[in-house]
Amino acid sequence: MLESLAIKVEKMNDTLATGMTAENARNFACPDHSPQCRAKAASRLQKLEKNLNNEQKVAILDLFETSTAAADMFLAVDKDNEGLQWAWLSKKLKQMGHPPLPSWDSVDV
Repeated sequence: MLESLAIKVEKMNDTLATGMTAENARNFACPDHSPQCRAKAASRLQKLEKNLNNEQKVAILDLFETSTAAADMFLAVDKDNEGLQWAWLSKKLKQMGHPPLPSWDSVDV
């Protein structure tokens, strides 16, 4: 799991260091920072994060509502890497004053 996370972070660092190619731009869900991006992030959150309680979901939805950059980042994380999404959500919740989420390994998926 840590190896997979390290590979994802390395790929993201490479993309940021070399600039966004046309192919990478297509992989980002909402390059125009539109309201549709926030809606898409909210929709994915509801589908993928069934292990969050409603209070946690509302906090993340509030974050997406006020920060398109946060919605963009959530969508940019590979949807097949739920462990990374979970870690990102946990960090954001903690930054907003909520308790961090339990480790991904302990979640019933």
